Amino acid sequence: MKKSILKISAILFALAVFTLSACEKTDTSVDTQSAQDDARAQSATADAFAIAGDGGDGGKSIGCATIDLLSEPGVFPKRIKITFPAEGCEALGNGVLYTGVIYVTFDKIWGEGATLTTTFENYSFDGNKFEGTITGTYKKILPYPEHTITATNCVLTKTDGKTISYNSTQTFKMIEGALTPLILSDNVLEINGSSSGTNAAGVQFSTASIGIIKANGCKFPKAGTVTFGDGAILNFDEDGDSTNAMVCNSLVKVTKLGISVVVDLQK
Repeated sequence: MKKSILKISAILFALAVFTLSACEKTDTSVDTQSAQDDARAQSATADAFAIAGDGGDGGKSIGCATIDLLSEPGVFPKRIKITFPAEGCEALGNGVLYTGVIYVTFDKIWGEGATLTTTFENYSFDGNKFEGTITGTYKKILPYPEHTITATNCVLTKTDGKTISYNSTQTFKMIEGALTPLILSDNVLEINGSSSGTNAAGVQFSTASIGIIKANGCKFPKAGTVTFGDGAILNFDEDGDSTNAMVCNSLVKVTKLGISVVVDLQK
């Protein structure tokens, strides 16, 4: 199996789109809080899953962490402990500093139908504390590997002390790159799923993602739709410039009640 499928850190960061306010604003008002907080939560989930999966593969990509086997060698369930140094380290090579401990349990040899469960102890990234349980299931073999990642009762405490609590389920299907295990740049994923929770302002939110296409070579999704609980719809392949369809850029269109605004995810 291509272990790079696990290295999907920050893959949902681009879902930090601008939803329209649920409170008493005009129809053209844009509320960024729920969309951005949901995206932060999903990005944190993806990071933790990537680290857990790599740790189970011997830590080939997270050499700055210490990996200890807590169960008998060759016996399942297999339980490992991933410990980051107190000063933190860039486990995924993305400029983010990780600290604390991640515990990972594999129910059997990683393959179709296998499940890994991840929990945390004083774990944080760039000072943002993360708690909860993440479960990953490997659903399908080559040529299109699939993983379903479920976040249960997760809480992200930001550096300002505000919290984001959420539950989510996301399915990642590798539609390109699975046959080139040593090349990460050609990976292309299709993402479908949903999430719900409470943002840092104490407002509840929900999202549904359909057909999101994310290539490793681009920070932002190239296609797909996200629907938000307040009725706002985001189309990644409708960025206000038809010549840019399926091209990597940060401009996307959000529509609600027939009113559309073009927003820049980079800002």
